[in-house]
Amino acid sequence: MVPEWQTSEQHLIKYERLYQSIKKNGFKTQEEVSDGKGVLNEINILIGRDGKLIVKSGFHRVSIAKVLNLDSVPIYIKARHEDWQRLRDEAWRTSSVEQLSTEVRRHHSHPDIHSAIKN
Repeated sequence: MVPEWQTSEQHLIKYERLYQSIKKNGFKTQEEVSDGKGVLNEINILIGRDGKLIVKSGFHRVSIAKVLNLDSVPIYIKARHEDWQRLRDEAWRTSSVEQLSTEVRRHHSHPDIHSAIKN
């Protein structure tokens, strides 16, 4: 049986290597770094009713991205709260910002809404 401290040390070494790799080479997609597991193994995000991003998996990568002050990283949105999805659907259906409800306008800079707004 491996002593607990040794397992913990190996765990830290693994994430130190990941940190150093991202620092040196930038944040890569899972397709770029793994055996083709692809988008489902990206950082998995849930979006709450008010647009809050909730990490479902990929906590270590999120932490490293924050420490390195990265502007963006590849993610996979696993699910959206139905209230949020309703706002997002409105943004996709509307042809201009002026036609958006006040509620959607309040979230216009959120990346999940912003990408849907056509101007």
